[in-house]
Amino acid sequence: MSGTRPTFYLVPVTRELSNAVITGQYPVTQTQVLECATIATHVRRTSTGMEDTEYRKLALKRFLIFKALAKSHWVRILDRV
Repeated sequence: MSGTRPTFYLVPVTRELSNAVITGQYPVTQTQVLECATIATHVRRTSTGMEDTEYRKLALKRFLIFKALAKSHWVRILDRV
């Protein structure tokens, strides 16, 4: 897993987007996707990727933060339904 970089995406799947995908059409409203990339500040970590224990810890920490962020977005969407 040399040089890997975990990236997490938050894609708000609305009813309009779902219907557009089902019918093979473009949705009227643009979908904004949030991206959270795990970028190491140290050059060595970037080249070794997930092999580096410290980088794995950083990636897991970022994942847990992203998971909480995603959950807060889903709660807002589910409250509208």
